[in-house]
Parts: sequence; structure tokens; C-alpha cells
Amino acid sequence: MDTRGHRKAGAGRTDAAVFHGFAPGWNGPIDWATQLPAEPVFAVSYEQRRMRTVGAFELQPHAGASLGNLLTEARVGLGARLGKDHGFWGRLSPGRRVTWAFLSDVTLRGVARNEVLSGTFFRPSARVALRPLVADLQSGLHLRWRGLSLAWIAHQTSAEYVTRRGTHAWSTLEAGWWPGR
Repeated sequence: MDTRGHRKAGAGRTDAAVFHGFAPGWNGPIDWATQLPAEPVFAVSYEQRRMRTVGAFELQPHAGASLGNLLTEARVGLGARLGKDHGFWGRLSPGRRVTWAFLSDVTLRGVARNEVLSGTFFRPSARVALRPLVADLQSGLHLRWRGLSLAWIAHQTSAEYVTRRGTHAWSTLEAGWWPGR
């Protein structure tokens, strides 16, 4: 600090400042004037999945719905997994330490409301016109070694609003630990 109580440049720099310094172009100020105002949200959701397994191939049809001011939609889809002795949803088979699976999922969503795109529920705000049908695609690889798991999944969502022309694509990397009992 200098004699007037101001912090000198670089003095007392926090870890957060160091981290944000790696990509200064991405750390510009955000114009909060265009953000949706805060309001309470509510939602009730239900999902049903059925699993059918034939050898190393597994099909998982699913359907569900959400109702609320945050999200109102109905969805139906089909997931598939091909792998060797995956045991992802519980214990591994005796003597099995490493498992793998290729996975995919196709889901069609009928969307009536999405707060992020439809705007706030209780007061006026910015909004865009929704597309009533949206397709979600996923594919990836899941590996498990003992109690550790690692998955890479590529996602693609069709245009969710009328003025958007193309799809939205991203991927996730998931790591997990399943402690022994």
C-alpha cells in the first residue's frame, strides 16, 4: 500500500488474479444490462428409463417431462451402449478391473418454455421465439478402472430458437470415483 491507502500494482495479487491473467481477452467486463433479471424458479420433472441388454450391447429407451417456469417440455429418446462388462451402475463383476463402453443417445424434445430463451415469467424481459422441436445427440467413450471412471462425451443440439441457423456443439469430460464398500 502507498501512503494514501491505495494498493500498489502487483502488491497482494490473489490466486484468482493470476488465473484470470492467463486469458485477459476473455475477462472483459460483462454488460449486466442485457441479462435476465433474477426471479424465483420452479420445476417438476419426471424421467423413465428402461434397460434392455443383449450381450455387450445395451439399449435404453427413455421418456420424460418437465413442468415449470424454468423449463416446460416433453422428451423421448433412445440411448445405446456397446461395451465389455461395463457394470457402470454398480459393482464391477468379480475379477474385472477394467471396463469400457462406447455410448450414444438421441433425444427429441418438445419445448413449450425455456426461461433462458423465453424470458422471465413474472415480468417483461428479453426473449427469442422458440423452435418447438429440438434434437439432442450425444456420443462418447466411458472407461472404468477399479473405482475410477473417465468419460468423454460429444454433444450436439439442434437450433433451439428461430433466428439460430446452425447447431450448437460442445463436449464434456467427466471423472468419477466409486469408493469400495
